[in-house]
Amino acid sequence: VGHESAGDQLFHIQYDGTLVDEEGFTVLGGDADPIRQRLGESYDAAHDLSGALTAAVTALAGPDRTLGSHELEVAILDRNGPRRTFRRIENGELDGLLA
Repeated sequence: VGHESAGDQLFHIQYDGTLVDEEGFTVLGGDADPIRQRLGESYDAAHDLSGALTAAVTALAGPDRTLGSHELEVAILDRNGPRRTFRRIENGELDGLLA
């Protein structure tokens, strides 16, 4: 992860060790392919945090359900501190971002 988003590089390491260079976002896990397809339809690099979270949660939920903040564990990479670290987004903040 770069100091600015232009310096970011995303790689998806698959179970067989294959390394895939990803552009913009990546999806990991059991249902990654359909989630990746849904997220690709709404992905916009210009999204603010709220827009990006909404797109990601909608893609994760799929067409047949909705997900509430109590069902999610969300963290973001905070590149603004002295070190680039992940910061957990707690339910109250997450509710506001998804509203």
